[in-house]
Amino acid sequence: FQAEDGIRDKLVTGVQTCALPISLLDTTAALNGVTRLAAGQTVRGQVSKAGVPAGASAVALNITTLNTASSGFITAFPCGIALPTVSNVNVAVGAARQNLAVVPLSSAGEVCIYSYPATDLKVDVLGYYSTSGVARLTPTAPTRVVDTRDLSRETMNAGTAGARIAPATVYTVDLGGERGIPATAKALSVNVTVTSVSATGSITVWGCGTQPPVKTINFTAGATVANAVQVKLSTTGTLCFSGTTNAHVIVDVNGWWA
Repeated sequence: FQAEDGIRDKLVTGVQTCALPISLLDTTAALNGVTRLAAGQTVRGQVSKAGVPAGASAVALNITTLNTASSGFITAFPCGIALPTVSNVNVAVGAARQNLAVVPLSSAGEVCIYSYPATDLKVDVLGYYSTSGVARLTPTAPTRVVDTRDLSRETMNAGTAGARIAPATVYTVDLGGERGIPATAKALSVNVTVTSVSATGSITVWGCGTQPPVKTINFTAGATVANAVQVKLSTTGTLCFSGTTNAHVIVDVNGWWA
């Protein structure tokens, strides 16, 4: 992402994750009064509506496009500046697309989303950055911690014995203090891949407990789709995932906050 040096300095001083992924915008439900975007439209999101406190310097967002009218792109940026010449999500007709974006906030705590094509849009807040944050990111070489295609290792296949996950079933993986991840880890930076899907649907990854009403990945039948996500672990160091249809799930960890 692009940011001035002052903002960049704030980002490295600390991060605080939200209790759960929280929806900021959902045009399919007119959440916070925002409906389907017209081509060339920019919408504002006040992040305090998603539990982000005053003083936060940036947010981690999961941005998803649906029902897109034409090919194009989405750009997320702090309101009050000129539209940057970058894209956060590249979209296509007939395909749900999503991506992780870390976006600085305006002084009023707003993030702006520009859409080149007409589209429906969902934006979920995964966490926020603040000088008062209590955790720091430790990057690591990508490490596979879940692969439901694995035939023999239950710690890797989440108990599926190599079969695809079943719809509406919650799978729990112990990660805090396991496989090189410290027990003090509060949240993870992961890449989630879904493959061999039987039908159009979605998957949600979260820190166990009550499943949040957000989607980590949306996909169509037969597709292989990946998305980066920042996700808080439960107090016991577990990570949960659940899907709406049969699919194989792969999770790679590339860092943690502790």
